[in-house]
Amino acid sequence: MASPQRYALPGVEQNDRLNVKVMNGTNGLRLGSPARLSCYPFIDRRYLVMNLTTKVSTVNIRAYESTDWSRLCEIHDASRLDELRLTVGVEAFLTLEQTAENEGLFADKLVVAEVDGVVQGFVAYSETEITWLYVNPQVYKQGVGRSLIRHTVADSTSAIELEVLEGNIPALKLYLSEGFKIIKRSEGKLVGNEEFAASGLVLRHEPSAQGSAL
Repeated sequence: MASPQRYALPGVEQNDRLNVKVMNGTNGLRLGSPARLSCYPFIDRRYLVMNLTTKVSTVNIRAYESTDWSRLCEIHDASRLDELRLTVGVEAFLTLEQTAENEGLFADKLVVAEVDGVVQGFVAYSETEITWLYVNPQVYKQGVGRSLIRHTVADSTSAIELEVLEGNIPALKLYLSEGFKIIKRSEGKLVGNEEFAASGLVLRHEPSAQGSAL
């Protein structure tokens, strides 16, 4: 029996952590979890010829510090462009520096999410509303946004609401998976850049009976 073909992963060294795409046959793809390679990094075309052990980095939530500002600007500006591409269009883009003060970024609570000591996301919220939540596009779908959502929910003793721009399906799916429910659809002007019309979905998360009793 001929030996299976193997394909080196460029730039990957032994024991590097990465998101692995596993080839099953010619066309099929199965997405792997963040994992650490425990042998030389080659992929068999028919099988995964590596022993993979899942390794998920810890997300640390802490209060915002003034030294985080430039990093928040980077995260917001990159993620906001992704959001606008799915919704009202990138023509409506404004930087965090242009919008933070008028939109009350610092009005209530503001926390950041760190992974391996690097800020990768942030959320601003009050007792009843999530007003900002952005994650570095390079770590989408790695638990950063989910950790920020869970932090805000755990920190609130009342129902908490937020608005998702219509068309932002990834964000909507994430919030729904965390127990938020759509309560209404809204139409009006884009918050922060009122030259543009926008429509959105208002979501609400109700406190659990156990949480309310605490």
